[in-house]
Amino acid sequence: MPRHVSVLHHVSNGRARRPYTGRVPEQSVDPRIRRSRDALEAALRDLILDRDLAQISVSDVTKHAGVNRSTFYEHYTDVQDLAARACATRFDELVAATPMFDLQLAESPDLPQNPLSGLVDHVAANAELYRTLLVADGSARLINHLLHRITVAAYANRHATEPGTHAADPDEVPHDPESALVAGAVLGVLIDWLRRGCPGTPAELADAVWPRLVAAASVTGLPKPAARRPARKPARNAAPKAAQKAAQKAAPKAAQKAAQKAAQKTTRTAAKQVAERRTRRTG
Repeated sequence: MPRHVSVLHHVSNGRARRPYTGRVPEQSVDPRIRRSRDALEAALRDLILDRDLAQISVSDVTKHAGVNRSTFYEHYTDVQDLAARACATRFDELVAATPMFDLQLAESPDLPQNPLSGLVDHVAANAELYRTLLVADGSARLINHLLHRITVAAYANRHATEPGTHAADPDEVPHDPESALVAGAVLGVLIDWLRRGCPGTPAELADAVWPRLVAAASVTGLPKPAARRPARKPARNAAPKAAQKAAQKAAPKAAQKAAQKAAQKTTRTAAKQVAERRTRRTG
């Protein structure tokens, strides 16, 4: 079973945070370490019901959990790190246990079993914690981790060749806009639900979203957008050149006509003046 390692790191107070990890087999973790982590996570879930995450100190968590501060710092850098990693780890475990579904079943009268129910139930049970990290504080670390994990799961499901669970999902997948779209939709729905105070029940939310996700995921073989052809450029300076040539040809003719008219006018004027002089002399 591959170990999922998030690409996210965070640096705080000069110390690099450990990357979030998930889908680690329980037997690979020392039972004492597992108990310490479980106690710290449980303490945080209890404390956040009474106060904001920013008001919870490391001392508060360790006292409530009955764990030494040194033990806390062996696993986490601060309370924010504990909260984000606790959510990420549990979320990964739920996704890993989610069964694959056959996309061909989307066309049948009965939809595949809704895997969103467990995820929504988990978010509802830890609503205050998730609301703090995803809505109030907007933890980019956790948001990016959840988006990445759901994208991997969506990609694995779209390319699955046999039934199974998401426990064997790879750490990374190729760029796939369709899978990223599904991930963004799922996380966006959860964040909006948390922001609105979790209206309705988790089952109602899961039932409302699942058919639409199945329909979106089952749309395959869509034609690719036609490649755009570069627009033909008009003949460079064709019109100005033509106009220039026409003007060049027309200019001499116009000047010639104007000169002829001026000469004729001058001739007529001169003839008129001569006639007027003769008339005066004879008179």
